Amino acid sequence: PAEQQQQQWQQQPVPAALNSTSRGLKARCLGRHGVAWRQSPNLEDRAGGPPGPSFGDIVTVQEDHGTWLRATGGWLPVIAATGEPLFERLCVSQPVKVRCLSQQGVAYRGSMDLNDRLMGLQGPSFNEIVIVEERVSDWIRTPSGWLPLIINNVPVFEFLEPSMMEAQNGHGESRGSWWPAVPQWPRLPVVVPGLLTVFSASCYVGLKAARLLFRFWWRMSSGLLPGLLPRLW
Repeated sequence: PAEQQQQQWQQQPVPAALNSTSRGLKARCLGRHGVAWRQSPNLEDRAGGPPGPSFGDIVTVQEDHGTWLRATGGWLPVIAATGEPLFERLCVSQPVKVRCLSQQGVAYRGSMDLNDRLMGLQGPSFNEIVIVEERVSDWIRTPSGWLPLIINNVPVFEFLEPSMMEAQNGHGESRGSWWPAVPQWPRLPVVVPGLLTVFSASCYVGLKAARLLFRFWWRMSSGLLPGLLPRLW
């Protein structure tokens, strides 16, 4: 059955390019183990060379053929032969954005190399927001150049898109690992601090009253016990 399903998939015709939707379109990889580049719209026609997009990578789509996408590296299937989605199209009207987390800012690079700094262009400053054109592993390409997502194992950018945040929160089940989200501690309601204040004051008053009662009981016991106890000598 699996071989028949794959043969049926291979026999499906490739529709004409949807030029109206491929203009500025980007797609995010959902494949748990990544997706290899193809030389043509054929699952068996794998391209030899650099590996294809990994989970979470973002590619710029040149042509959208429905079940197939063509990008700079070649062809990519949108759906696997098993029916598993491999790519999702990102909304063109809502570009993917990242925010700089580094207090010192991050310099632009001419390539995916930390040493390839662009000296004539200032990189993003702390809290500055940048539009993402592509994502390749721990690197993003912007209109101005490449930026690392991690430097010395420390995150220097975070994704701001809601779809990205949803992917981060649900990564542990089946889709691998997206960017680690910053933990958000729950905020206490406004009523809770007031209740805590009242409770603390009540405990303090109760403790003082207990100490007074204990001292009174101790003094009374010390005065009565010598007369009540039998003489030992």
